[in-house]
Amino acid sequence: MSFFASFLIYVASFALSIFCYNFSKRCTKRTRVFFIALAIVIPALMSAFRTSGTDLHAYISIYERIHAGTLDASYEPLWVLLNAIAPTREIWLFLSSVVFLTVSHLAIRRHGLKNCTLAYTIVLLVFFSVFFNIMRQMLAVAIIFYGYYYLERRRYLPYILSVVVAMMFHKSAILMLALLLLKLVIRNDGAQGVKDRHMKVFSIAIFACAAVAPFVASPLFRLIAILTPFDQYVSGLAWNPDLEFLICMLPPVVLFYLSGGHRGHSAHCNELFLIYICCLPIQTLGFMATYVNRMVYYFYFFVVALVPAILDDLKGKRDCPKYQFIFWMWFLLYYVLVFAVFNTADAYPFIKS
Repeated sequence: MSFFASFLIYVASFALSIFCYNFSKRCTKRTRVFFIALAIVIPALMSAFRTSGTDLHAYISIYERIHAGTLDASYEPLWVLLNAIAPTREIWLFLSSVVFLTVSHLAIRRHGLKNCTLAYTIVLLVFFSVFFNIMRQMLAVAIIFYGYYYLERRRYLPYILSVVVAMMFHKSAILMLALLLLKLVIRNDGAQGVKDRHMKVFSIAIFACAAVAPFVASPLFRLIAILTPFDQYVSGLAWNPDLEFLICMLPPVVLFYLSGGHRGHSAHCNELFLIYICCLPIQTLGFMATYVNRMVYYFYFFVVALVPAILDDLKGKRDCPKYQFIFWMWFLLYYVLVFAVFNTADAYPFIKS
């Protein structure tokens, strides 16, 4: 299949999925569920027949070993179960996509975003192709994003349970218990949620870490190699940030401050912003160590709620239509450039013969 033909398949499936998702808002409860299901099933069906992806062949090998009964016991149980219940590879890829998109949809609903169509569009354009490569971890990321609903309301036990469930897809989710510390430090202060002092101190500290990180990356790698048993993961690595991520990460930060900053937004939006900017130091640190750079997705995924939340806060203001148009175009351009142009050699978002 040619590049152009596979690109058209993605355009058509994404466009139809987004249309169904948006149309569901105008329907009765029963038909709403039908159109949301369509919005999830359409891209999931398309993904079921893909034959490319950076880690796809490794996942296929795991799937085959599970069904042959030769897989070791180190893999996460829910991921093994998801593989085991699928009789064919296509059904397994389909079910995995359905779970990822369904959890993402439920999380979007939990966050109570008015602009939920944009949030779902961000999932498709920014994260669905990433899911093709790191399926286990993106399932864990979506579950953490869902669980944050409980943490935001200081319901700590349900959030911890969501981390435990996420760990059953990817062990790295245990590190997201760190969000408990963030919530314990931050104190609410009326409509803006986060006290001025806490907001300023935390955000300045994060930006300072992001600025300093490039200069401490190499010494940090050497220190890890000397003091820990993980030297095989960092030996010989140099600072090498992912510029594509930085290009995509910075516009929401700029939008947040242009649209009023902390005092111009709701408590929900302010907390999302603090979590989101945690991804910046990870990227400027240039962590190319095995798997460590992927930790950024746990924080980066919060852009799904952050940008719609900012736009929701701007409803009725003069600049709202302008910002909405800019960010719809930005996410579309990001998808086309990053996944359709920059990565044509790997071509993981596209179906290949």
